[in-house]
Amino acid sequence: MGHLEHNFSNCDGLVLEVKACPLGRQHQASNEKGAQLTQLIEVWCCCEGFVEVAITAVQGIRRMRGGAQSQLMLGADGKLWVVKFKNNPQHLRVLANELIATKMAEAVGLTVPQSDVVEVSEWLVGNSPEMMVELGRGRRERCEAGLQFGSQFVGGLMPGQVVDYLPESQMDEVRNLAEFAGMLVVDKWTGNCNGRQAVYERKTREKKYRAIFIDQGFCGGVDVSRSAAARGVSAEPGVCEGDGLGEL
Repeated sequence: MGHLEHNFSNCDGLVLEVKACPLGRQHQASNEKGAQLTQLIEVWCCCEGFVEVAITAVQGIRRMRGGAQSQLMLGADGKLWVVKFKNNPQHLRVLANELIATKMAEAVGLTVPQSDVVEVSEWLVGNSPEMMVELGRGRRERCEAGLQFGSQFVGGLMPGQVVDYLPESQMDEVRNLAEFAGMLVVDKWTGNCNGRQAVYERKTREKKYRAIFIDQGFCGGVDVSRSAAARGVSAEPGVCEGDGLGEL
């Protein structure tokens, strides 16, 4: 059986190296050979532990907030997916970072959205005028069709309450608060150069929220404009206190 080898590097270096997929092909991604980065997308569908068949997007709904300009889309599986496209303004590598780091967090028992490869057809892009990428200075282009990164939209089609911020005074209403310390370890290990982001979901008739960790796109790099201690830390650093990590 194949296996996945990963190598998270600093700054603009190699995001990861993938070897020995079950189909017998070998792929290596390097920022020195930009064309090889596109192979990361192909690798998703053949590496053990990832996916065998991509989710097919059937409808575009709206663009999401954020620098990657993700699209909220309905999949053929009847679920809502937040889809990051290959030609997003941040970089192709954020798709690989998202998939690998999310799978790592899931593997160690942290609460993250289900992630998968989502296929968006040329027809869907061509018939969805809102599926555009803003490049700045009035420049824009259509989202690129093909295989993309998708994470399930928190809350989905079910009723409930989802918020993207809770004040510190309400953090005791989070049932899995201790997971922030675990996610900080993952962020440090993978070199997350962005602040830690989470959304909070509370289903109907539930009293407590559940934190769900999202946006791993900047794992695998180092932002030299920030101190090492600040990288990957939640906007509410007190969530790690009591776990020996409050001083970070």
